[in-house]
Amino acid sequence: SNKNTPPIKPPLSSSSISILLRQQPNLFISNEQIMKNQTSTNILLFSLFFLMINHSFSQHPQYESCVPKDCGDGNNITYPFFIHNIQDSACGYPGFELYCNNNSSILRLSDTNFTVKRIQYKESLIRLQNTAFTSNRSDHCLSMIRNISLDPNRFTIENTTTKKLYSISNCSSNVSRVLEKYKIGSCDEYVIIEDDVNLRSLLDGCGVGGKVVKMPVDMDDGRGSSMVVDGGNYTAVVAKEFGLRWRAADCGVCEKSGGRCGFNRTVFQFRCFCPDRPHMVSCKNEQKINRKLIVIAVLTGSVLIFALASIIFFVRRTYKHRAPKDKSRELEDASAYFGASVFSYTELQDATQHFDSTKELGDGGFGTVYYGNDLSFKRDIVKIFYFSQI
Repeated sequence: SNKNTPPIKPPLSSSSISILLRQQPNLFISNEQIMKNQTSTNILLFSLFFLMINHSFSQHPQYESCVPKDCGDGNNITYPFFIHNIQDSACGYPGFELYCNNNSSILRLSDTNFTVKRIQYKESLIRLQNTAFTSNRSDHCLSMIRNISLDPNRFTIENTTTKKLYSISNCSSNVSRVLEKYKIGSCDEYVIIEDDVNLRSLLDGCGVGGKVVKMPVDMDDGRGSSMVVDGGNYTAVVAKEFGLRWRAADCGVCEKSGGRCGFNRTVFQFRCFCPDRPHMVSCKNEQKINRKLIVIAVLTGSVLIFALASIIFFVRRTYKHRAPKDKSRELEDASAYFGASVFSYTELQDATQHFDSTKELGDGGFGTVYYGNDLSFKRDIVKIFYFSQI
């Protein structure tokens, strides 16, 4: 054979042609990454869903704080009263603050403590007992008693059987011996009821330096008669319960609508605290309508969220299964892959004129380089890689 004739390479089959490509990392999302992203998305969606549920069904803080309480004595404390440091001051009317002491409800009037014996909300009536008198001792002095002045805008005397008891002290020696029956034992004090005929004489005899304290007491003896008060039996009257009627905005309409009554001290107006928000008078039917709308909105939103989550899940799962196939198909069908041209066996034959040896530019251990035309009819250098067919 002619030494100048280049050796004929065996014809290449389509299975022996390949293009050397470099794999670039992170072109496709891994299955683990897909699952991780999907889990994060689901957690976010479920968190938003439960936040919506919690916000929609949570009750207004003032409605919750105005739940009726008690001090352990069985008295249900609610509007217009409220318990100091236990209930929000907005739950009651100004001046109607109660205190808990040794399982007893205490109302303070003119710096004097009165034990709450009973609260009758329908009658707007509260029954009180002076805490300073728990026994019937006849020598119990009244020096610790202060004037009980009632604010007529808040409290009034219950009825005609409740009257004012006068405690008179620091009297001069000019008090008539006739008035000695009103004196409390060894105490330098006198007690007399407001409608007693001797009241004027006792006040005049005591002098200008006398100290006068007035307190409400119930004079009903339980038999329809009025009790007689003097220095020997006054403790039975002082220790007896008496009633006060209060004046505050009516709470009935608010309670019937499912609300809890309260008071806005900023604007000094009554408020009806409802599960959704405070109202002027009552919760009305708008609360039910609002709650229905909230329920509908929450259910609709939850359906949409789950639908969106399902769509995302199925789309990602479909993409995950199709990704390897698409990757192979792109490798077969693409004209360029990572910057390297990709041709079929037929296209390579056309570009090199059936591997014409005169077009051969060089030969190496991994393939042969030809000079030819690519599919865009541009002059180019084509390198053919082949596998050993030994």
